[in-house]
Amino acid sequence: MAAIRVAIIAKHPLVRRGMRDLINDQPNMRTVSVGETVEDAILIAELEYPDVVIIDGGTLRGKVAAAYVKYVKSRLPGIRVYFLGTQSDKSCLAALESAQIDGYSDFLAPFSDLLQLIRARVDASSPLENFSDRPMDLLHDVV
Repeated sequence: MAAIRVAIIAKHPLVRRGMRDLINDQPNMRTVSVGETVEDAILIAELEYPDVVIIDGGTLRGKVAAAYVKYVKSRLPGIRVYFLGTQSDKSCLAALESAQIDGYSDFLAPFSDLLQLIRARVDASSPLENFSDRPMDLLHDVV
């Protein structure tokens, strides 16, 4: 099986490097690109066509993140988009769920939760099926 190709969008160099290194340590994953802005995220999706894009919640938020998800879903439907955020992102999570984000993991969750999302290869009938278990209580409050 080919390695899962992952792109990371995060404004902080430490977050980008840490996520890249942790993902590249996995035998079935590799980071194909990293970016800092929504412009980077669009270019990476179009040029690299990764299997997964991980959005850092401190980088793309609310309407910008939701617009990015809608863009990817309409123009590049094979790419899965995951959001890495905090439980205080209730309005952002609602916007992302409405935009049909593929999954969410909380910053406080173990890294294994994010890896589980990345590895998910099932075409879920609902975007909520690929959400990390830990923030589900929050999502039920939002949705």
